[in-house]
Amino acid sequence: MNSPHIVELVMLVASIVAAQPPVAGYPVIYPFDYNGRYLTERDAEDIVLFIRTVPHVDHRVRLISVASADDVEVHTGPRLGNPAGDTLHLRKNHWKWTLVCKSKSRG
Repeated sequence: MNSPHIVELVMLVASIVAAQPPVAGYPVIYPFDYNGRYLTERDAEDIVLFIRTVPHVDHRVRLISVASADDVEVHTGPRLGNPAGDTLHLRKNHWKWTLVCKSKSRG
């Protein structure tokens, strides 16, 4: 295989991967508030899926603020800053996200 064929193959694979829809069933604005070296897209998707399992909170993720690769604050709700939303502090332990604390968003 020569160089042009390798480039075409890489571009084909990249376009197939890029065409995959996000896990979220509703629009989530990408990119999140993170620096790529701290949080992967897979982590972001895992966080969205985890938030869906937390009872008594708005499940519409609007912003993920990253303190480190395994410590984030998630803002949910109809829009940022809306008091109907929630703020959740999550930590990753043994490759799973866990809820540290939650509170209502401030308007």
